[in-house]
Amino acid sequence: MTRVATIRNHRLLCLVVAAAMVIATVMALIVPKVAQAAENEGITGSFTVGNEAPTLTEAATLYNSGHTGVVTQMTPQTAYEIKVSVADTGTLQDLNTIVVKIAIDADNDNDFSDMGAANTQTCFIMTCTVADTPTWSGDPSTDTSWDIVEGSCVQPPSLAAGSGDFYFNFIPGKVATEGLDWDVYIVVTDDSALTDTYYDVATGNYDMLWYGEIDVVTASVGWGSVTAGMNFDAVAAEEIVEAKYISNGDWNVQVATEGTWDGATLDADGSPAANHFSLKASSSDLADPLTEGTYVTTVATQCQIDDTGTITGETGSTNSANRLYLDLGTPFVDATYDGLITYYIVNG
Repeated sequence: MTRVATIRNHRLLCLVVAAAMVIATVMALIVPKVAQAAENEGITGSFTVGNEAPTLTEAATLYNSGHTGVVTQMTPQTAYEIKVSVADTGTLQDLNTIVVKIAIDADNDNDFSDMGAANTQTCFIMTCTVADTPTWSGDPSTDTSWDIVEGSCVQPPSLAAGSGDFYFNFIPGKVATEGLDWDVYIVVTDDSALTDTYYDVATGNYDMLWYGEIDVVTASVGWGSVTAGMNFDAVAAEEIVEAKYISNGDWNVQVATEGTWDGATLDADGSPAANHFSLKASSSDLADPLTEGTYVTTVATQCQIDDTGTITGETGSTNSANRLYLDLGTPFVDATYDGLITYYIVNG
Protein backbone atom coordinates (compact mmCIF):
# COMPACT_ATOMS: atom_id res chain seq x y z
CA MET A 1 0.00 0.00 0.00
CA THR A 2 1.25 3.38 -0.80
CA ARG A 3 1.91 6.02 1.80
CA VAL A 4 -0.88 8.17 0.38
CA ALA A 5 -3.38 5.34 0.93
CA THR A 6 -2.25 4.79 4.50
CA ILE A 7 -2.85 8.42 5.40
CA ARG A 8 -6.29 8.27 3.88
CA ASN A 9 -7.23 5.18 5.84
CA HIS A 10 -6.11 6.73 9.10
CA ARG A 11 -8.17 9.79 8.49
CA LEU A 12 -11.17 7.66 7.72
CA LEU A 13 -10.75 5.73 11.00
CA CYS A 14 -10.58 8.96 12.97
CA LEU A 15 -13.79 10.16 11.35
CA VAL A 16 -15.54 6.90 12.27
CA VAL A 17 -14.43 7.12 15.92
CA ALA A 18 -15.52 10.72 16.18
CA ALA A 19 -18.91 9.90 14.73
CA ALA A 20 -19.36 7.06 17.23
CA MET A 21 -18.62 9.37 20.11
CA VAL A 22 -21.17 11.90 18.86
CA ILE A 23 -23.82 9.20 18.55
CA ALA A 24 -23.06 7.89 22.08
CA THR A 25 -23.39 11.38 23.53
CA VAL A 26 -26.74 11.92 21.81
CA MET A 27 -28.03 8.56 23.04
CA ALA A 28 -27.01 9.37 26.61
CA LEU A 29 -29.07 12.50 26.43
CA ILE A 30 -32.09 10.68 25.02
CA VAL A 31 -32.13 7.47 27.17
CA PRO A 32 -32.99 8.06 30.93
CA LYS A 33 -30.68 6.82 33.66
CA VAL A 34 -31.71 3.75 35.68
CA ALA A 35 -32.11 4.59 39.52
CA GLN A 36 -30.37 2.26 42.00
CA ALA A 37 -32.49 1.05 45.12
CA ALA A 38 -31.24 2.13 48.67
CA GLU A 39 -29.55 -0.70 50.50
CA ASN A 40 -30.04 0.85 54.08
CA GLU A 41 -31.71 3.76 55.92
CA GLY A 42 -31.24 5.10 59.47
CA ILE A 43 -33.95 6.05 62.02
CA THR A 44 -33.69 7.79 65.41
CA GLY A 45 -34.05 5.72 68.62
CA SER A 46 -34.54 6.97 72.22
CA PHE A 47 -35.63 5.79 75.67
CA THR A 48 -36.19 7.34 79.09
CA VAL A 49 -35.25 5.68 82.38
CA GLY A 50 -38.06 6.32 84.89
CA ASN A 51 -37.50 7.11 88.55
CA GLU A 52 -37.57 4.00 90.73
CA ALA A 53 -39.31 3.88 94.08
CA PRO A 54 -37.14 3.99 97.22
CA THR A 55 -36.70 0.77 99.15
CA LEU A 56 -36.78 0.02 102.86
CA THR A 57 -33.87 -2.40 102.99
CA GLU A 58 -33.95 -3.52 106.62
CA ALA A 59 -36.63 -4.27 109.16
CA ALA A 60 -37.14 -1.43 111.62
CA THR A 61 -35.10 -2.03 114.75
CA LEU A 62 -35.72 -0.59 118.21
CA TYR A 63 -32.61 0.57 120.05
CA ASN A 64 -31.72 2.28 123.28
CA SER A 65 -31.00 5.96 122.75
CA GLY A 66 -27.66 6.33 120.98
CA HIS A 67 -28.27 2.93 119.30
CA THR A 68 -26.25 1.23 122.03
CA GLY A 69 -28.27 -1.98 121.98
CA VAL A 70 -31.36 -3.60 120.53
CA VAL A 71 -34.36 -3.74 122.88
CA THR A 72 -37.82 -5.30 122.82
CA GLN A 73 -39.41 -3.34 125.67
CA MET A 74 -40.14 0.32 126.27
CA THR A 75 -40.81 2.29 129.44
CA PRO A 76 -42.66 5.61 129.16
CA GLN A 77 -40.45 8.69 129.61
CA THR A 78 -37.32 6.77 128.56
CA ALA A 79 -35.60 7.63 125.25
CA TYR A 80 -35.35 5.05 122.45
CA GLU A 81 -34.51 5.00 118.75
CA ILE A 82 -36.01 3.35 115.68
CA LYS A 83 -33.52 2.60 112.91
CA VAL A 84 -34.81 2.92 109.32
CA SER A 85 -32.57 1.75 106.45
CA VAL A 86 -33.42 3.18 103.01
CA ALA A 87 -32.00 2.73 99.50
CA ASP A 88 -32.74 4.77 96.35
CA THR A 89 -31.20 4.26 92.91
CA GLY A 90 -31.37 8.00 92.37
CA THR A 91 -29.47 8.60 95.68
CA LEU A 92 -31.00 9.65 98.96
CA GLN A 93 -31.31 13.19 97.61
CA ASP A 94 -34.48 11.97 95.86
CA LEU A 95 -36.22 11.22 99.16
CA ASN A 96 -38.94 13.49 100.41
CA THR A 97 -40.23 12.10 103.71
CA ILE A 98 -39.90 9.13 106.02
CA VAL A 99 -42.87 8.56 108.33
CA VAL A 100 -42.64 6.21 111.31
CA LYS A 101 -45.81 5.26 113.16
CA ILE A 102 -45.51 3.43 116.48
CA ALA A 103 -48.83 2.22 117.85
CA ILE A 104 -50.45 -0.44 119.99
CA ASP A 105 -52.02 -3.32 118.11
CA ALA A 106 -54.98 -3.63 120.45
CA ASP A 107 -56.50 -6.68 118.76
CA ASN A 108 -53.15 -8.36 117.95
CA ASP A 109 -54.11 -8.92 114.30
CA ASN A 110 -50.96 -7.38 112.73
CA ASP A 111 -53.07 -5.15 110.47
CA PHE A 112 -51.44 -1.75 110.03
CA SER A 113 -54.67 -0.22 108.71
CA ASP A 114 -56.26 -0.26 112.17
CA MET A 115 -53.36 1.43 113.93
CA GLY A 116 -55.37 4.64 114.05
CA ALA A 117 -54.53 8.33 114.19
CA ALA A 118 -52.10 10.03 116.54
CA ASN A 119 -53.23 9.68 120.14
CA THR A 120 -51.47 10.12 123.48
CA GLN A 121 -52.52 6.65 124.64
CA THR A 122 -52.26 4.58 121.47
CA CYS A 123 -50.20 6.07 118.62
CA PHE A 124 -47.26 8.41 117.96
CA ILE A 125 -46.29 9.47 114.42
CA MET A 126 -42.81 10.79 113.57
CA THR A 127 -41.81 12.44 110.28
CA CYS A 128 -38.39 13.22 108.84
CA THR A 129 -38.46 15.67 105.96
CA VAL A 130 -35.24 14.76 104.17
CA ALA A 131 -32.98 17.67 103.17
CA ASP A 132 -29.42 18.84 103.63
CA THR A 133 -30.76 20.16 106.92
CA PRO A 134 -33.59 17.76 107.80
CA THR A 135 -36.60 18.57 109.93
CA TRP A 136 -38.11 16.14 112.44
CA SER A 137 -41.62 16.35 113.85
CA GLY A 138 -43.97 14.35 116.05
CA ASP A 139 -47.74 13.98 116.26
CA PRO A 140 -49.35 14.59 118.70
CA SER A 141 -47.12 17.56 119.29
CA THR A 142 -49.03 19.43 122.00
CA ASP A 143 -50.63 18.46 125.32
CA THR A 144 -48.55 15.30 125.38
CA SER A 145 -45.49 13.87 127.08
CA TRP A 146 -44.54 11.98 123.91
CA ASP A 147 -41.56 13.64 122.27
CA ILE A 148 -39.36 13.29 119.21
CA VAL A 149 -35.89 14.41 120.28
CA GLU A 150 -34.78 16.32 117.19
CA GLY A 151 -31.26 16.93 118.46
CA SER A 152 -30.66 13.20 118.83
CA CYS A 153 -32.24 12.10 115.54
CA VAL A 154 -29.75 11.09 112.84
CA GLN A 155 -29.77 11.39 109.05
CA PRO A 156 -27.04 9.78 106.90
CA PRO A 157 -24.01 12.09 106.59
CA SER A 158 -24.30 12.29 102.78
CA LEU A 159 -27.47 12.30 100.71
CA ALA A 160 -25.33 11.63 97.63
CA ALA A 161 -25.13 7.99 98.67
CA GLY A 162 -27.51 5.37 97.37
CA SER A 163 -28.47 4.09 100.80
CA GLY A 164 -28.24 5.02 104.45
CA ASP A 165 -29.64 4.70 107.96
CA PHE A 166 -32.01 7.14 109.66
CA TYR A 167 -32.48 7.06 113.45
CA PHE A 168 -35.68 8.43 114.98
CA ASN A 169 -35.05 9.29 118.64
CA PHE A 170 -38.22 9.51 120.72
CA ILE A 171 -39.65 9.34 124.24
CA PRO A 172 -42.90 7.39 124.83
CA GLY A 173 -45.57 9.38 126.65
CA LYS A 174 -46.63 8.80 130.23
CA VAL A 175 -49.96 7.28 129.19
CA ALA A 176 -48.72 5.15 126.27
CA THR A 177 -50.94 2.15 126.95
CA GLU A 178 -49.35 -0.67 128.89
CA GLY A 179 -49.35 -3.69 126.56
CA LEU A 180 -47.43 -6.49 124.88
CA ASP A 181 -47.98 -5.57 121.22
CA TRP A 182 -46.74 -2.18 120.12
CA ASP A 183 -45.83 -2.23 116.41
CA VAL A 184 -43.95 -0.03 113.95
CA TYR A 185 -45.18 0.96 110.49
CA ILE A 186 -42.97 2.95 108.07
CA VAL A 187 -43.66 4.81 104.82
CA VAL A 188 -40.84 6.31 102.73
CA THR A 189 -41.78 8.68 99.88
CA ASP A 190 -39.55 10.21 97.19
CA ASP A 191 -39.96 13.48 95.30
CA SER A 192 -41.98 11.68 92.58
CA ALA A 193 -44.48 10.47 95.20
CA LEU A 194 -43.26 6.87 94.83
CA THR A 195 -43.32 4.93 98.11
CA ASP A 196 -42.27 1.83 99.94
CA THR A 197 -43.77 0.60 103.21
CA TYR A 198 -42.82 -1.73 106.02
CA TYR A 199 -44.88 -3.24 108.83
CA ASP A 200 -42.86 -5.14 111.40
CA VAL A 201 -44.90 -8.32 111.70
CA ALA A 202 -41.71 -10.32 112.22
CA THR A 203 -39.82 -8.15 114.69
CA GLY A 204 -42.69 -6.26 116.29
CA ASN A 205 -44.73 -6.97 119.40
CA TYR A 206 -42.69 -4.55 121.48
CA ASP A 207 -43.76 -4.36 125.11
CA MET A 208 -44.83 -1.07 126.68
CA LEU A 209 -44.15 -1.48 130.38
CA TRP A 210 -46.27 -0.06 133.20
CA TYR A 211 -45.79 3.56 134.22
CA GLY A 212 -47.22 5.40 137.21
CA GLU A 213 -46.76 8.87 138.65
CA ILE A 214 -48.19 10.41 141.80
CA ASP A 215 -48.35 14.03 142.88
CA VAL A 216 -49.51 14.52 146.47
CA VAL A 217 -50.92 18.01 146.19
CA THR A 218 -51.38 18.32 149.95
CA ALA A 219 -47.85 19.09 151.12
CA SER A 220 -48.49 18.21 154.77
CA VAL A 221 -51.22 17.37 157.23
CA GLY A 222 -51.40 18.86 160.70
CA TRP A 223 -53.85 17.68 163.33
CA GLY A 224 -52.84 20.63 165.46
CA SER A 225 -53.39 20.44 169.21
CA VAL A 226 -55.11 17.18 170.10
CA THR A 227 -55.70 15.31 173.36
CA ALA A 228 -54.36 12.00 174.56
CA GLY A 229 -56.79 9.13 174.06
CA MET A 230 -58.40 10.69 170.96
CA ASN A 231 -60.17 8.05 168.87
CA PHE A 232 -60.40 7.73 165.07
CA ASP A 233 -64.01 8.94 165.05
CA ALA A 234 -63.27 12.27 166.71
CA VAL A 235 -63.84 15.31 164.51
CA ALA A 236 -60.26 16.45 165.05
CA ALA A 237 -58.93 13.04 164.04
CA GLU A 238 -59.66 13.43 160.30
CA GLU A 239 -57.40 15.14 157.74
CA ILE A 240 -57.87 15.40 153.96
CA VAL A 241 -55.16 14.57 151.43
CA GLU A 242 -55.43 15.49 147.73
CA ALA A 243 -53.41 13.48 145.21
CA LYS A 244 -53.16 13.29 141.43
CA TYR A 245 -52.35 10.05 139.64
CA ILE A 246 -51.06 9.46 136.10
CA SER A 247 -50.72 5.96 134.69
CA ASN A 248 -50.72 4.02 131.42
CA GLY A 249 -52.51 1.01 132.93
CA ASP A 250 -54.25 -0.26 136.04
CA TRP A 251 -52.95 1.17 139.31
CA ASN A 252 -53.37 0.98 143.07
CA VAL A 253 -52.61 3.47 145.85
CA GLN A 254 -50.75 2.46 149.00
CA VAL A 255 -49.67 4.32 152.14
CA ALA A 256 -46.86 3.83 154.66
CA THR A 257 -45.32 5.80 157.49
CA GLU A 258 -42.27 5.78 159.77
CA GLY A 259 -42.30 3.57 162.85
CA THR A 260 -41.57 6.42 165.25
CA TRP A 261 -42.43 10.12 165.20
CA ASP A 262 -40.01 11.97 167.48
CA GLY A 263 -40.41 9.40 170.26
CA ALA A 264 -44.04 8.48 169.64
CA THR A 265 -44.35 4.88 168.45
CA LEU A 266 -46.62 3.64 165.67
CA ASP A 267 -49.13 0.96 166.71
CA ALA A 268 -50.39 -0.81 163.60
CA ASP A 269 -53.47 -2.49 165.07
CA GLY A 270 -55.45 0.53 166.19
CA SER A 271 -55.09 -0.05 169.94
CA PRO A 272 -52.26 2.29 170.90
CA ALA A 273 -50.76 2.18 174.37
CA ALA A 274 -49.17 5.07 176.22
CA ASN A 275 -47.20 7.35 173.87
CA HIS A 276 -48.28 5.20 170.93
CA PHE A 277 -50.42 6.28 168.01
CA SER A 278 -52.27 4.64 165.13
CA LEU A 279 -53.17 5.88 161.63
CA LYS A 280 -55.91 4.86 159.22
CA ALA A 281 -55.95 5.80 155.55
CA SER A 282 -58.75 5.59 153.00
CA SER A 283 -59.91 6.83 149.62
CA SER A 284 -62.94 9.03 149.15
CA ASP A 285 -64.24 6.36 146.75
CA LEU A 286 -65.26 4.28 149.76
CA ALA A 287 -68.83 4.46 151.00
CA ASP A 288 -67.66 4.73 154.63
CA PRO A 289 -64.04 5.96 154.56
CA LEU A 290 -63.48 5.57 158.30
CA THR A 291 -64.95 2.12 158.77
CA GLU A 292 -63.52 0.80 155.49
CA GLY A 293 -60.15 2.50 155.97
CA THR A 294 -56.95 0.52 156.38
CA TYR A 295 -54.40 0.73 159.18
CA VAL A 296 -51.18 2.39 158.09
CA THR A 297 -47.98 0.44 158.80
CA THR A 298 -44.34 0.81 157.83
CA VAL A 299 -45.00 -1.53 154.85
CA ALA A 300 -46.93 0.09 152.01
CA THR A 301 -48.37 -3.18 150.68
CA GLN A 302 -50.20 -3.63 153.98
CA CYS A 303 -52.18 -0.43 153.49
CA GLN A 304 -53.79 -0.32 150.06
CA ILE A 305 -56.48 2.34 149.90
CA ASP A 306 -57.47 2.17 146.23
CA ASP A 307 -57.32 -0.71 143.76
CA THR A 308 -59.67 0.70 141.12
CA GLY A 309 -57.33 2.90 139.10
CA THR A 310 -57.24 2.56 135.30
CA ILE A 311 -55.33 4.26 132.48
CA THR A 312 -55.56 8.04 132.72
CA GLY A 313 -55.18 10.90 130.32
CA GLU A 314 -52.11 13.13 130.26
CA THR A 315 -53.69 15.44 132.85
CA GLY A 316 -54.14 12.54 135.26
CA SER A 317 -56.86 11.59 137.72
CA THR A 318 -57.28 13.59 140.91
CA ASN A 319 -58.69 12.37 144.20
CA SER A 320 -59.24 15.45 146.30
CA ALA A 321 -60.54 13.71 149.42
CA ASN A 322 -58.31 10.89 150.54
CA ARG A 323 -58.58 10.58 154.32
CA LEU A 324 -56.10 10.14 157.15
CA TYR A 325 -57.32 9.39 160.66
CA LEU A 326 -55.28 9.67 163.90
CA ASP A 327 -55.79 7.65 167.08
CA LEU A 328 -53.79 8.34 170.29
CA GLY A 329 -52.97 6.23 173.30
CA THR A 330 -53.00 7.57 176.81
CA PRO A 331 -51.18 8.96 178.62
CA PHE A 332 -49.11 10.94 176.13
CA VAL A 333 -46.12 13.16 176.75
CA ASP A 334 -46.91 16.76 175.88
CA ALA A 335 -44.83 17.58 172.78
CA THR A 336 -45.02 18.06 169.02
CA TYR A 337 -44.50 14.91 167.00
CA ASP A 338 -43.52 14.87 163.32
CA GLY A 339 -43.19 11.97 160.93
CA LEU A 340 -43.17 11.13 157.24
CA ILE A 341 -46.26 9.65 155.54
CA THR A 342 -45.66 8.32 152.02
CA TYR A 343 -48.24 7.70 149.28
CA TYR A 344 -47.40 5.28 146.48
CA ILE A 345 -48.90 4.50 143.09
CA VAL A 346 -48.20 0.90 142.09
CA ASN A 347 -48.96 -1.40 139.18
CA GLY A 348 -52.47 -2.74 139.51
